[in-house]
Amino acid sequence: MASGSTSQGRNGAGHLVPLLDIYGIQHLTIPTTPETTFTFSIDGTFKIREANLFFIQNFTKGFLFLFHLPVRNLQIKDVSFTNLSQPKPSEPIKSLLRSQGFDTQSSHETGSGDFTALLEWTHNYQNTTTLDFVDSTLATGFLAPTGKTRNPKQLFSLPLGYNGHWAIPLSAQLSFGLYEWITLGISIDSLLFFKNTATLRIKTTPEETGLIKPTIANVTVHKGPVWDAQIFLKADHFMYGLSFIAGYSCAGEQKSTITTANPTFFDESIINSDPALHNWYMHTLHFGAEYDFAKQYSRTGLRIGFFYNYQFGGIRTFDANMVGGSFGIDATWGF
Repeated sequence: MASGSTSQGRNGAGHLVPLLDIYGIQHLTIPTTPETTFTFSIDGTFKIREANLFFIQNFTKGFLFLFHLPVRNLQIKDVSFTNLSQPKPSEPIKSLLRSQGFDTQSSHETGSGDFTALLEWTHNYQNTTTLDFVDSTLATGFLAPTGKTRNPKQLFSLPLGYNGHWAIPLSAQLSFGLYEWITLGISIDSLLFFKNTATLRIKTTPEETGLIKPTIANVTVHKGPVWDAQIFLKADHFMYGLSFIAGYSCAGEQKSTITTANPTFFDESIINSDPALHNWYMHTLHFGAEYDFAKQYSRTGLRIGFFYNYQFGGIRTFDANMVGGSFGIDATWGF
């Protein structure tokens, strides 16, 4: 389980900005009489609480099944608008948006995320004179879109998963054992998405910038791959059952593209110039500790752990650090 919060994000240049300006300052035209064009910034607070449920079944010859289901509570609240227009409209921005049918209420979503099932294979090599062991792991499976999708009628709605996309996960890890208690490892994970039809807010004029877009349309989304590369150092059971781990990861997503059923009505080059479809990435440092209560020859064992993830860079992301803990039970039985 973990939680985090922030009131800042990183824009396309990697600079810290108000939370909801990660895609740029808002530039919007309201078809009032007379027509009103104004520029503004949007601030707010993002909060996340997350529980990740895992079940792992080991088999012989290095094979195992892994099932993962996240349960999340996501919030965007304390939303405020700062008018940057010159001259400033006489009516407050929130009132103008509401008069045009925009839902400016805070967002509060709770439910399961996307379900993942993996088949993994691990090979352990110990015939070495310089290292304790070399482990390699490969995994693949499927990700099912069980999480709630984003509501396009709510400006600040957030999806609980990957917004309705099926995907194929691919994972590879290599780790080395040293001095009977040090493990050094690297891993690469990716999600390859199938295209999906969705109802989204889309950019329809070159002048539109920022999060808010007036036009809602049914489109086909070709979502870019999500990837995560990690390196870690673990002091494994160096004092009884106590282990420490430190690592670094860079995670991101490649640019997504949108196609429409009527490209003569919507200019797809304008739609796909939206920064919300462009790539994002973030840099994170990971620190954790775990205690394994298992005894020698015991058929069950309890594990508890704590961790802290510090995000220190990236583009087009919320700048949220995460703190949390873990609880697990290992059980041994035969077939």
